[in-house]
Amino acid sequence: MSYDWFVDFEVQNQSAIDNCVEGRDPFDNVNIYSRTKLLATCLSNGNIKNYAKSGDKIKEPKGYKKIILKKYNSLIQEEIGRLEALNLYKPSVEISTLPPYSFFLQFAFTLATPYISKDDEEFYICDSPIKKDKVFKVPMVSGSTWKGNMRWTARQRKKLNPDKSDDDKVLIRLFGNEKKEERAFCRGKLSFYPTFFDKISLEVINPHDRKTKAGTVPIYIESVPDGAKGTFSLLYVPFDLLGKPSEKVKQQLTEDINLVCDSLEEMMLTYGFSAKKSCGFGIINKDIEGDVPEMSGCTHKEKPLASKLTRGKTYTSFKELASPKQKVSSFSEMRALIEQKKEEAMKNAR
Repeated sequence: MSYDWFVDFEVQNQSAIDNCVEGRDPFDNVNIYSRTKLLATCLSNGNIKNYAKSGDKIKEPKGYKKIILKKYNSLIQEEIGRLEALNLYKPSVEISTLPPYSFFLQFAFTLATPYISKDDEEFYICDSPIKKDKVFKVPMVSGSTWKGNMRWTARQRKKLNPDKSDDDKVLIRLFGNEKKEERAFCRGKLSFYPTFFDKISLEVINPHDRKTKAGTVPIYIESVPDGAKGTFSLLYVPFDLLGKPSEKVKQQLTEDINLVCDSLEEMMLTYGFSAKKSCGFGIINKDIEGDVPEMSGCTHKEKPLASKLTRGKTYTSFKELASPKQKVSSFSEMRALIEQKKEEAMKNAR
């Protein structure tokens, strides 16, 4: 076995490209993502470079284009199963162990427009690969990306100059200081979790020649297509409210909850969270699906079991008797429930 993995699996002609894409010998034990990486070795060979990217223009897509459009989604589904087994795809939080008034938001969403981003892959056949998890190679939105986009949206709501670092006290409380801050550094109350998507696709830019008015060299950009699903998770921990007077607690909670809910809804439905969001990328459908937000210091009261039983129905297991979790289907419902939980938690703290 050679030291350089790319040398062991040479891809030097069209036949080798087809074998690499289909996973035939000698690539039968190489996974889909690694086969995509191997196609990058064709970039230095002008005779097969375009074939490695998309195959013959007239016939069905081959090479990299075929992997992304017809094969990579199977890898994503397989890796999502591993993420779920490790409690990473849809993370959970033991909210009762956190300070009072901490809350956890989580909801599934569907993209209304494609999502694009930029990965830091140095050697890849596509000039614009989408950001993927380092281990599982699933398209993702990192926690820092969520934080940056939501902070930008919050600044827009407060009509602050997006080119200056002049955050007010509420923004600093929620998101913390900018990285370059050297004095009075403050950690934010919000923690963002990564989102993993269940699909991948390609966007195509085809620059036209000024004389012929026709495109000759299409540029492929990896994307998450509209219709793809993901899960957003956000944790709010007001660690600085411990021991504070109830009036100040209520004031800060109200300010924080209002800005979080307003910014989250506008980021998701109006501004977007994708690269090229000014062009409409990275918007979700208004219908979401999430559990009731959890808040520490608040007790969740289930309805009496008898009210859920259906007369004349035969139940075959205790699971059927269990109370189903209440679901949230819109941002307005989520906001109302957070306010309700806040009032209950403050009442319990008296």
